[in-house]
Amino acid sequence: MFTVALTGDVGAGKSTLLSMFARLGARTVSADLVAKGLWEDPRVRGAFADRWGGVPINPDGTLDVGTISRRVFSDEGEYRFLCAVLHPLTWEVLQGMVGQDGIWVLEVPLLFESGVPHWIDGTLFLGCPPQVRLSRVMVRGWDQRELESRERWLMRSEDKRRMADWVIDNQGSMEDLWGSALRIYQEMRLLNSVVLGNVTFPSAHEALEFSRRMVESKLAACCRVRGVDSVYRWEGEVYSEPEAELAFKTVEGAIPAIRDLLGSHPYDMPALYFERPHRMGIQLRRWVVQSCSS
Repeated sequence: MFTVALTGDVGAGKSTLLSMFARLGARTVSADLVAKGLWEDPRVRGAFADRWGGVPINPDGTLDVGTISRRVFSDEGEYRFLCAVLHPLTWEVLQGMVGQDGIWVLEVPLLFESGVPHWIDGTLFLGCPPQVRLSRVMVRGWDQRELESRERWLMRSEDKRRMADWVIDNQGSMEDLWGSALRIYQEMRLLNSVVLGNVTFPSAHEALEFSRRMVESKLAACCRVRGVDSVYRWEGEVYSEPEAELAFKTVEGAIPAIRDLLGSHPYDMPALYFERPHRMGIQLRRWVVQSCSS
């Protein structure tokens, strides 16, 4: 599993980019849709009812989004209160939605403002010049004043650019944006292929020799060997012996060659296994991919 949080300027085209990642094969979720659904949560309704004396409702019984928007985007205190109530619950729902397999892209407009949780693997910022963004949000019925009111309490774009792992400037054509999405998604797939391997040997000498062969053959980026005391059952008998544990970083594409290389392993059944890394940084993943590229 590899999870990327997508954010960007208001009107930069985040939803369009999210749909492109979905077309490429990513599993996608919109935090805005999650947050809207949370208004049915008794905890949210109760918090705003206590503060406002009630939640604005349209005559047909639906949530009066317009009234809520005018209230929170005209008063910083109300804006901060809304964020304090909705952000933690939104992240809670998002984490529960993300599965164990595949590439996930989450559109989170207030990503850096709300704090990037530990389970997000990478961040992507989508930027766009102010005049281009204004022309886009005018389709929503907004004007310059409305756009400014939506952005006045956000972090500066340049700060978010600096914090993101990827940055796209969306001021060209749809084809340009598609090309950027394709390029980044291809890298996401490579980064998602990084795995951690583990296998034991009778001695440190044998483990180190195997490590060198893997690294020289670009089947592993790095290896670590340490002595361990193992207790195991084999052919009905329980044994307790010192062994050497070899841990290494590699990519999924190298696994068949690693298994072939283990054909010379001194054990009849080498205890080889692989697992996904948890919260491995983008730069480290990139180094592993580059080190294992032939």
